[in-house]
Amino acid sequence: GPYGEPLADGQGDHDLMLHLDETTGAIQFADSSGNGRDASCSACPAAGLPGKFGTALEFDGAGDLIALDAGFDPPDQGTVTMWLRPAPDSGTRRVLGGHDAYEIVIHSDGTIANHLFAAGGNVTYSTTPLVADRWYHVAMTYDLGAASSNSTVYLDGNLDAVTDFADDDPGAITLSIGTRSGTTDFYEGTLDELTLWDRVLTEQEIQALSRRGSMSLNASAAGCATPACTQEPPQTVSPSEPDNLAVTPSRYLQAEFDLATEDAAFSPELLDLTACYTPGLQSAPGYVPATIQVDRSPTNPNELQISWSTSCATAAEDYGIYVGTLGQFDTHSALDCSDDGADLVEQVPLPAQDSYYLVVPHAQSVEGSYGTDSDATQRPTGGNSCSPAQLLGGC
Repeated sequence: GPYGEPLADGQGDHDLMLHLDETTGAIQFADSSGNGRDASCSACPAAGLPGKFGTALEFDGAGDLIALDAGFDPPDQGTVTMWLRPAPDSGTRRVLGGHDAYEIVIHSDGTIANHLFAAGGNVTYSTTPLVADRWYHVAMTYDLGAASSNSTVYLDGNLDAVTDFADDDPGAITLSIGTRSGTTDFYEGTLDELTLWDRVLTEQEIQALSRRGSMSLNASAAGCATPACTQEPPQTVSPSEPDNLAVTPSRYLQAEFDLATEDAAFSPELLDLTACYTPGLQSAPGYVPATIQVDRSPTNPNELQISWSTSCATAAEDYGIYVGTLGQFDTHSALDCSDDGADLVEQVPLPAQDSYYLVVPHAQSVEGSYGTDSDATQRPTGGNSCSPAQLLGGC
């Protein structure tokens, strides 16, 4: 998925999706999976704190928790993903749980353990201890029906531990977040984007989820009147909004991209950049889109033939022939579009100068610029791109 953006809601393979983007003082937390498994609290964690995406919950380790409002019967295979930032602590911290065979625990040595569908000593511990005050993407998978490699721990998209310990079905549970129901080992730290999946995610899928938060793309762009682009302030998108930029229409476009990563093992990529130009002619009232072709007249070498193709049933605006300098031009009356949208052809006296171009003026700008030189060579061969000064310079 795109860098800096959380998962989209209601994808169909989520049992629970808590973005945890509620505001300060929240006591209810929306499930965005579409399954209606909202959560609430009485001894509440602090909401509205800075998260990995938007805001997050901060648990104090002294009794904060939220719980699902209804019971939950976990599927026989699944994945739990989250972003967490543990606070400094030397004790046992239960991140979530509802049964000793369905919980995630940070132990006193800093390792985080997968107790999902695994009870007693059959637990999958991470080989890497977590460091305090650092964001981690944590993913844990389990598969009760698989004979081997059925319990895993991923840290920041990397497979950190795998065992065969998923062998115990907890049945229906009351799921708490911030502890395990019935215990006093409370999580201390920040939690964001908790998602329970109804299937085992692949390593590639888990890596993609991690990269959403560990990489960023900062983009800026400006429409400029000069190539140096020194006077126009750029318009930017933030790392969490890598979407479209609308820049001031001008002759030059300058774009800059800053790619950053928190994980040296992965490098962000810019897959595509599309620059779109929308002619004002197509949207301004009183103007109509048209394709203009300019040639020497086949019947009179002293005349210029203008073929104007439109799909309108109203009058087009005035056009002009710019010759040599901006001070020399011959302005002609409006061309009327035919009712059936047929092509229009008009003969215009051929100027004596070598260069001439057809333009359609529109509010101090020029649209539909085409032309030929005295040898009937098309110059330029494009349209909707040149001002009069640029046009006479060859565009």
